Amino acid sequence: MTNIKRILFIFIIFALMFIFAYNMFFSKLQLDLKNRNTVDNPAKEITLNTGTYMAGKDVKPGYYDITSISGSIVYNNISVNKGGSILNYPVQDNTSQDIQGNGKLKFKPSKFQQLRKDKSNEYIVDYTGFYLLGKELPPGRYEVLSHSDNVQIFLYESDDMSTINKNLTLEKSNKEEINLYKGNLMFIQIKNHTSNDNPVVLLYKGKLEEQ
Repeated sequence: MTNIKRILFIFIIFALMFIFAYNMFFSKLQLDLKNRNTVDNPAKEITLNTGTYMAGKDVKPGYYDITSISGSIVYNNISVNKGGSILNYPVQDNTSQDIQGNGKLKFKPSKFQQLRKDKSNEYIVDYTGFYLLGKELPPGRYEVLSHSDNVQIFLYESDDMSTINKNLTLEKSNKEEINLYKGNLMFIQIKNHTSNDNPVVLLYKGKLEEQ
């Protein structure tokens, strides 16, 4: 082996070692709009018992539809009854995932399905979850109606959840007008639903001018 080939071989070995070490200890997977889809979502299905887990070690980072398959669970301070779900939940790399209660949670890669339409101008929120305007729900002017005892809504300017644009708390039969722009991320938490009616209804009232 000539000196040039030997030097090139050593360089390649060191480069591969550097890439491996960087990916192991320094590289952090970021969740954003580029991987918020069924093709690029890095999430992997897993079932977890109660306990505390680290994303990137115990569970793969990614967007998940999380369902309680047994028992009543509190996941990262969000209550989930048996059969209930949290949709499109972003599990960020290197973050602690806390599961309390008695039961199990099944994590499945999110399907990012549009909100169910009950009538031509009504969208139904059946589960707690994160909903992206322009994907899971059309942007526009809405009237929000709660059929649940307690509903919290957080509206973020973008998917990184860095800026809260609006925060609402609705009791049963409360209504609230809200403007939802394309690119906004909305988190709806249904804390207690005992009615036979749909938990949360978003009544579409018309278009908005883009910000």
